[in-house]
Amino acid sequence: MSNNHFLSSDNKKQFSALTIEYKVLGTIPIDELFHAIKADIESLKDIHKVEFVTGAKLKLPVTDNYGQPIPVRRPNGAHMHMMHTYHHRPACKDYEL
Repeated sequence: MSNNHFLSSDNKKQFSALTIEYKVLGTIPIDELFHAIKADIESLKDIHKVEFVTGAKLKLPVTDNYGQPIPVRRPNGAHMHMMHTYHHRPACKDYEL
């Protein structure tokens, strides 16, 4: 894990970005990656007291079991390069939607 500090576009506020790197795991099943990410997020919450994030991205180099890149396709066969999440739970609400 590494901390990177950068300034916003208005150069008034300083933000902290955290990178969690999984390269050392090599080529792993996506279920194993899910468990690693979940454990790291729980660690950030419980140990490091992280409560909120803004503009988070997850970049997944998709491969076969030998580590060779493979394309991700939409159900209609088109190449897929980005997936927007539709998960929405406003932080100001304390109930399930």
